[in-house]
Amino acid sequence: MTLFAKLISVCFFTIFATSTQDNRLYKRWKVIADKRIFLNLDGTSHGGFKDRVDSIKSDTVFIELFQDGKFKSVDGNGTFTVFGDSIALKLPDGESPFRYKIKDDSLYLSIDNTRDDYIRREVLHAVKI
Repeated sequence: MTLFAKLISVCFFTIFATSTQDNRLYKRWKVIADKRIFLNLDGTSHGGFKDRVDSIKSDTVFIELFQDGKFKSVDGNGTFTVFGDSIALKLPDGESPFRYKIKDDSLYLSIDNTRDDYIRREVLHAVKI
């Protein structure tokens, strides 16, 4: 019986810890920067391209994530799925998988585009509204 109680405790803790982490996502986020980083295939900095950061001044560039798995954004409304450190945003015209990180009230969404000889990483930086 104690093994069963421990198993229930572990399951409850896992579910609670996961939902607490994800709850930080369910906000309205204003995108403030779009950073492009160029890397070699081994992950080191690529010398042939210069990294670039574009500031986004508009208040209309946002994403709002809801607990029911839906989101609103400047690009339209859709659904999303969270798995580990990844989030898949689904709009009617397709799906975009991102890695996400929340740090100091900021959300970072990153996606890698692998080319023949380099990786172009795009990182969206958003702050909660």
